[in-house]
Amino acid sequence: MLLAFDAISTIPPDVYFDTTRCAFTYLLPKFLLPNCKMGCYVHYPTILTDMPKMVYSRCPRYDHLSTVSRRPFYTAIKLMYYTWFAVVYGAMGSLSDLMLVNSTRTFGKIALLWSFNGCLGSFFPNKPIFK
Repeated sequence: MLLAFDAISTIPPDVYFDTTRCAFTYLLPKFLLPNCKMGCYVHYPTILTDMPKMVYSRCPRYDHLSTVSRRPFYTAIKLMYYTWFAVVYGAMGSLSDLMLVNSTRTFGKIALLWSFNGCLGSFFPNKPIFK
């Protein structure tokens, strides 16, 4: 957030384009620079809708340690955090005017989180452009 604030306050952009999955920075140009257009490229969402479901099931995995899954209190805290994070991430992502994704799979995951009303495009960077 500090880096984004420093960047837009030093040289206010006409277009703010994020490729770092930092959807929380979208607040700054949207409200500090109302005429600034905003876009993003999402290769993979920061949080998935599967994550809270996995915590709720209390099944240990590489990203959900057994020390947390065995304790209902820790599970409840993690579930609240994931739910809050998903809601806020979705609200921030919805501020973008243009969204590019790398696949229909990524689009499907983003569509579950963001209530996106802007322009959408698919971009496949893993395909060779030049031969």
